[in-house]
Amino acid sequence: MLYSSAAIASAWIAVLSAIASNPSPSLVSQSPTSVDPNPDQSVCYIQTQEGQILDLSRLCGVRERNSTASPMPIQQLLTTKQCSRCALGNANLIGANLRVADLMSANLSNANLTRATLMFSDLRGAALDRADLQGANLYGADLTGANLQEANLTGANLKGAILNGANLRGAIMPDSTTYR
Repeated sequence: MLYSSAAIASAWIAVLSAIASNPSPSLVSQSPTSVDPNPDQSVCYIQTQEGQILDLSRLCGVRERNSTASPMPIQQLLTTKQCSRCALGNANLIGANLRVADLMSANLSNANLTRATLMFSDLRGAALDRADLQGANLYGADLTGANLQEANLTGANLKGAILNGANLRGAIMPDSTTYR
């Protein structure tokens, strides 16, 4: 019997919501994150129709990175897209939808933003040093004064991005060349 992907997704959301509403410490960790098939780098979360973010990292077999980001700013960022001056160092935000997010002066040092959508986001003065932005969409993002030193921008979309005063020293650019 064939099931539609929507029906399967709805069933999983129901199951995972039930698990999250009665979390077992051995099943659910404390940091909401995003889904990625690579267990060495990925994080795993699901957002319910009500907007609640459920952490599924233990269920997904995800290995935690040494994150200096606490769960609250990550959840705040993912739900409201407002997180100026937040401490998000080493955060796993793989594939996160952060379109039009306010990340002004946020600390995203060493953060994994692979394939994240940051279109038209405010990243003025943000610390993105050594961040992984491979394949990220930064179209129209304001990176004025941002620190992108040694960031990996391989395959990133920087069209229309504002880079006035940004520190790109040692950054790997979208074409894989290193900025000097």
